[in-house]
Amino acid sequence: MRGQLPKAYLRLDPNIDRAKADTQWAFIRLLCEANRQPRRGRFKNRAVFDGIMGRAAARKLIEAGDAVERPSGEVVVPGWDEWQEGDVTVAERQRRIRQRRESAVIPPLHDRIPTPEASAPSSTTREGSSKALGEGVRQQGSKAPAPAPHLLADELPSDTDSATLACRLLMPDGGRWLNDREYVHAWEDMDRRFTAEWVQAELTPAYAAVLASRGKVLAWDLKRMVEHRCAERARAEDLEHERRVQAASMAESERLRQKAEAATEEERKRAAIVRRAVGLWVKARPTEPIPTDFDELNAWLKQHEQAAA
Repeated sequence: MRGQLPKAYLRLDPNIDRAKADTQWAFIRLLCEANRQPRRGRFKNRAVFDGIMGRAAARKLIEAGDAVERPSGEVVVPGWDEWQEGDVTVAERQRRIRQRRESAVIPPLHDRIPTPEASAPSSTTREGSSKALGEGVRQQGSKAPAPAPHLLADELPSDTDSATLACRLLMPDGGRWLNDREYVHAWEDMDRRFTAEWVQAELTPAYAAVLASRGKVLAWDLKRMVEHRCAERARAEDLEHERRVQAASMAESERLRQKAEAATEEERKRAAIVRRAVGLWVKARPTEPIPTDFDELNAWLKQHEQAAA
């Protein structure tokens, strides 16, 4: 209404279209629906969650880690409580969310006001991670800005993560991108969707393809090329599976056709009797098991036809 301010607002990452390319609209709806629950940020159980979001969307959100099903049956939005705390810094919120994601446990709310020591990133750890990529951290006061927002020291990926391996290919700027939260989370999202094994296997071929086509490799171009190659690989596997199923079905049909053509007159008569007897048995005795002995089934068919006559 005119003259009134909104009572609530929804705060989103402006790069959500990259960070959650497959679930961005479902994620936005998840936040809206979670806010309308009797206990905000919590759905009573999985049945309620599936009913509100739809089974397909609910499954994708849980697989992506955007919703978590607790042992009690309650489905919660990770980080909901932390983002409602007005007296906690952004760095502290991210630290808590990262810690909870790694432990897969939703911690209780306590110690709402963080200490400076808890909120401050460890420059020693970050410098060590950057040097592992062959590049020291830029000194304070450097004119060249690093991509933002930064990761805290305890949020940096390990040496074997896909994000780290990708940044090693981006020298001499790999250390800068390794500290970029959006970029690192994009690789973590690909690991969840395609598995880290697939993603890391496509890193070098993707780098070579981008370099050959553009003459240089930019960070997001490398990520998009790896994602494209993984998607093509998944599509190829699906097509191969469908081809095998179709080939097996055609082979079975051909086997049955050849068997029918090679059957003798006596076998054809027996097959016709079996088909007729089974059809009548199912109609007359739907709850009783069908006899497997031909003579027994044939005798019942004759009795049934005599009674019907």
